[in-house]
Amino acid sequence: MLLDIANQDEGSQVIQYTASGSYVQYWKIETVGCTTTSGGRLGAEYEPVVNVYPNPAQTYVNLDLPRMDNSPVQIDLLNTTGQSVRSETLKVDGSTTHRLSVADLPNGLYLIRIQSGSLWNFTHRLLIAR
Repeated sequence: MLLDIANQDEGSQVIQYTASGSYVQYWKIETVGCTTTSGGRLGAEYEPVVNVYPNPAQTYVNLDLPRMDNSPVQIDLLNTTGQSVRSETLKVDGSTTHRLSVADLPNGLYLIRIQSGSLWNFTHRLLIAR
């Protein structure tokens, strides 16, 4: 998707979406203290989106992971007391969907924590109900 940011005012936000409507990137135009008119910088923040489905889950949950460049991704499933009940480390190159089995876990509320080093951290509630 092509975005025209040349006509945006300082402090305005530009949000990019995919054709399916899922959130991809968040950009903010800001002044960074340039002293000349011959250069500048566009400040951009990347907030990845991880889609978690189905929720509530019965036997598995799919995790749509954002585009990565061969980076390790840590996935932790925590119960309501904060105890890790499942932990996996993946090497993700590009966008991917990972299927996490929850068939052996009892019904209840869980937290899925997904991290890619210090780049980003995502936490989402998951209900297991059969």
